Amino acid sequence: MCFSADDPSTMRFLYKARTVLLCTLMVATGSALLLAALFIPSIDDVPEYTVGLAAFRGLNNATLGRTVSPAFDLTVHVENRQFFEAWCHNHGELVVSYAGVALAWGRVPALCVPRRSSASFTVVTWGKGVYLSDELRQRLTTEWRAGTAKAFVDMKLHYYPNNIFIPIVSRPGTVSISHELMLGDTREIQINVL
Repeated sequence: MCFSADDPSTMRFLYKARTVLLCTLMVATGSALLLAALFIPSIDDVPEYTVGLAAFRGLNNATLGRTVSPAFDLTVHVENRQFFEAWCHNHGELVVSYAGVALAWGRVPALCVPRRSSASFTVVTWGKGVYLSDELRQRLTTEWRAGTAKAFVDMKLHYYPNNIFIPIVSRPGTVSISHELMLGDTREIQINVL
């Protein structure tokens, strides 16, 4: 049996074959795009970080001298909401500042948080011989008395690709996190105000 291009049954067969092929390609393309959207990480996939002040010491010298050597114990909480992969950062740096002056600094340890879970860790920061001008010491004392003294935490975390599904599209990067802390949030130590 020979097929003829003028035969209506051959035309119907070719039309159906083309329709099935196009539908199959559309489903395959849509599935590939959906999978890519699910598995390709983006900056929106960065988990939520919160920073709490557990304790601090060394600011009581702010009213006694021009230099302070403060230490801050900070609790960092990480909430990873990703469905398919863990969130890992290799290391990081953290700086605690007041009115633009770095008071203490430290390293953030490496951490991996499994998918759909959370973790907490402690970072201890130290400063040694930090100079505070007369104006800055007076401002700190005034804000401390008013209960409005705030420190600012800037954390930079360096991460490496952890996309196991499409590793070629993952790139290392840095995430910056800023947080404001009320210095009166803890009862560990009080500043001596003369």
